Amino acid sequence: MIFAGTPEVALPSLMALDTSVHEVVGILTRHDAPVGRSQTLSRSPVAQWGDEHAVPVMTANRPDEQTRQAIAELTPEIGVIVAYGALLDAEMLTVPTRGWINLHFSDLPKYRGAAPVQRALLAGESDIATTVFQLVETMDAGPVFDVEHHPVAPDATSGEVLDSLAHLGAHQVVRVLNDIASGGLEAREQTGTPTFAPKITTQEARLDPREDVVTVLNHFRAVTPEPGAWLETTVGRVKVSSATALETPADIPSGVIAEWDGTIVLGCRGGALVLERVIPAGKRDMLASDWFRGIRTPQVSVVHS
Repeated sequence: MIFAGTPEVALPSLMALDTSVHEVVGILTRHDAPVGRSQTLSRSPVAQWGDEHAVPVMTANRPDEQTRQAIAELTPEIGVIVAYGALLDAEMLTVPTRGWINLHFSDLPKYRGAAPVQRALLAGESDIATTVFQLVETMDAGPVFDVEHHPVAPDATSGEVLDSLAHLGAHQVVRVLNDIASGGLEAREQTGTPTFAPKITTQEARLDPREDVVTVLNHFRAVTPEPGAWLETTVGRVKVSSATALETPADIPSGVIAEWDGTIVLGCRGGALVLERVIPAGKRDMLASDWFRGIRTPQVSVVHS
């Protein structure tokens, strides 16, 4: 079996496969990429795992003929792909004798694309599925082997949901592979109208407190930790790294950040959010109370676009 994946969210599936009866003969991942403030080139988490476990690692941001030949030399029976980050062309799809299966974090054909969990939280979904399907050339359009539904906590961020689904989906991938190997599982074509989940941009991560508080909270959850929720205020841009809904009513106008009952809150339509941690422009993550104390003003207004 060949495994294709790149970020940490792919690791649970890779590790589960490594401890299963299925042999991982090689890994395909993206090239080293700049990480952190220093932008130091670093191996992907999946590549690091392969290096540590002496599994051959191939890197390609867009697999080419050389990549295809390298995988073909390993003679894999099947390929497994989890958050690799690039589409595979028709020739790559035929290299493993039984094709490729993909773990996707939605109930396909809903939320096809790079950011299914983020888009689902943005839409206020309270249930997100993991789907294992047969990879085809069209993005996330292949026939489905298995779907599992998972409830989502009302305060969970996309990062937390992805971490949970990655571990749940890992066991699902192994089970599906077992069933394919035994000949007892057939894929079924997707039904319904597809919806799409493109990557969320930094501009989309801007919070708008003129919206109702539930919508603003869902927006925050969807874009946390990446690309990161932010506000443009009268004291500059502020990223919001931790926030919760205020449980008690607060007489704070929409678009105003102020202290309320010992906490820093953002007024929204019909309610408010408690700002727990923030990142002011040019500074590190800090308690919202420390930031607010430092700006020495009774309230801050949000600047709308």
